[in-house]
Amino acid sequence: MSQTQNLTEVAQATELICEDVHVFGDVYEKSIIDAHHLIVEGTVHSNTSQFSKYAKIHEHKGTLRCHEATISILNGGEVHASSVTIEKCLGGEIFAQDVTIDTLFSDLTIYASRSIKINSVNGSNNSFHINYQKVPILVSKLELIDEDIEELHFLLNKAKHSNTLTQKEIEDEIEKLQIQKKEITHSIYTAKISIKNEIKEKNFICFYFDEKNTITYTTNTMQYQDFYLEFKKNHIILHPTQTTISL
Repeated sequence: MSQTQNLTEVAQATELICEDVHVFGDVYEKSIIDAHHLIVEGTVHSNTSQFSKYAKIHEHKGTLRCHEATISILNGGEVHASSVTIEKCLGGEIFAQDVTIDTLFSDLTIYASRSIKINSVNGSNNSFHINYQKVPILVSKLELIDEDIEELHFLLNKAKHSNTLTQKEIEDEIEKLQIQKKEITHSIYTAKISIKNEIKEKNFICFYFDEKNTITYTTNTMQYQDFYLEFKKNHIILHPTQTTISL
C-alpha cells in the first residue's frame, strides 16, 4: 500500500488503495477508494465505494464506510460510520452510532443506535430510527465481540488447569467485552433524538425496542423537546409525545 496520494480527480472505474488520499476534484462513477484518511474537496459521485477510518468529503453521492465522517453536503449518498457530522442533507441514508446534522431537507433515512442531533429540519419524508440492529458496523462488532468472548472462555478453562495463564486477566478482559456489548445492545435505554428548531412538515420518529415493541410517531408543526423512551413496569412512553405502548 502506498503512503500518500494527492490527486486532481479519481477517474471512472479506478481502484485506489493508499494510506492517505487527498482528492482536489471529483470522484467518478464505478471507482473504489480504500484509505486510512480520505479527503475529497469535490463531489463523490453515485455508484462509487469508499472505505476509510476518517473521511472528509464536500459533496457525497456514493457509498462510504468509515469510522468518522465529516460531510458538507449529503446528496442522496449512503454513509456507514460510528460518528457522522453533516452540514446539509439533500436525501440519502445514514447508518451510525451518532449522527449530527445542521440543516436537513427531505427524503433522508437515519438508523442510529445512540443519538441523532439535528439543528433544522426544513422538509418532509425524513425518518429517524433508533435501532442498533439496522447499523451493519454495530452488528459486525457484536459478532466479533461474541467470538472474542468465546475464545476467552476457552482460555479461561485452560487457565484453571495451568500455571502459565492468568485467570484474573482473562476474566477482566471478558468483563470489558461484555460491557462493550451491553453499551450497544442496551443503547435504546439512553438514546435520544434532538431537533433544535421548529419542525414544519411531517417527518417520522421511530424507536425500536424489539420485534413486538416499536414506537413510531409522526411530527406536527411545532418545536419539540428531545425524543427519548421512559420505561415503566408494563409500558414504554415516548417523550415528549406521551405516545405509549404496552409490554
